[in-house]
Amino acid sequence: MAKVSKEDRELFREAVKNLKFVSSKKTPLKQSADIQLFDQVSEQVTPTQALFFSRGGLQYKTLKDLRTGKIKIQAELDLHGFNTEQSRENLAHFIQQALHHHYRCIRIIHGKGEVLKNHVNLWLKQIDAVLAFASAIPKQGGTGAVCVILKRV
Repeated sequence: MAKVSKEDRELFREAVKNLKFVSSKKTPLKQSADIQLFDQVSEQVTPTQALFFSRGGLQYKTLKDLRTGKIKIQAELDLHGFNTEQSRENLAHFIQQALHHHYRCIRIIHGKGEVLKNHVNLWLKQIDAVLAFASAIPKQGGTGAVCVILKRV
């Protein structure tokens, strides 16, 4: 095993000093539809930056259709007027309902501000049922909204 230098140890300690550990005593999820979202934003996006994420396994045409607004939106959630905690709760509930109704494509309007946009970007990546998402085309909200493809359940 390679020896770690004193400088590397200090850099590591500095990097992790503000981390908050999640208790291992949390109760396990009772249903697969339960969604727990955490706020560990590491990747920062700007208000004008387009979002895109894909877990893989989707056809190129489907991803292209998602990015160009050609997939029919079956439900929409507007997070304007909610604080971060309310937005997290509403997003989790909305996705649970969308899965329950077997919706394939939904839109989430997070607005142009970067705080909520960064949270939505992180939260969606934490949800296994989210296969892909991309910023909406301009007439559907542009970089202030994301279109999401959900797993079929």
